Amino acid sequence: SGARGSRYRPLLPGFSPTLSSRDFVAALLAALRLEPATAAKPVADFALGVRRVFFSAGAMATLDELMHGSQADVAAILDRVRAYVARRRWVRATAAVSASLWLQRRIVARRRLAALALRSRALALSLPAARRWAGGARRRLLEHASASTLAAAERGRVERARLRAARAAAVAVQARARGRLARCRLLRESSEQSATTK
Repeated sequence: SGARGSRYRPLLPGFSPTLSSRDFVAALLAALRLEPATAAKPVADFALGVRRVFFSAGAMATLDELMHGSQADVAAILDRVRAYVARRRWVRATAAVSASLWLQRRIVARRRLAALALRSRALALSLPAARRWAGGARRRLLEHASASTLAAAERGRVERARLRAARAAAVAVQARARGRLARCRLLRESSEQSATTK
């Protein structure tokens, strides 16, 4: 394709010399509306090799017409070559942008995954400590509950003892009061009886 590029490049003056010979030949053949061979379409007008271009019968004649064409034909082909190159660059640029966006999303996803893995590792490491803490907290809670229960039982026992003592004191006071009343009544009755008998 290098020989073809150097052979036909002078026919297209003013065309960018920065384009490689392979790209120039591909652009020239596309501008001539020749169909390239692909994996899906193996039979076509031409196939680009590493260093050569392979033509089907009749495709070479189209290329030779360019050698003998007028300036108007050359200008039209030059416009089509430029359009092909611009389209090709646009496709490559959009593919590069899509690839860079995909790569950026992939990097962000990988970073998030790494952060998640780090968090899960930290959680896995802190889980036994959390279990120990929870077990200790449970023991402390049970001890507190047991202590509260014991304290409540003791308070109940003391209150019942105080209540029994108060009840016993009340019964004793009532018994004395009844005894006194009974003695007073008895003395009154006996004094009334002695007063009636005298």
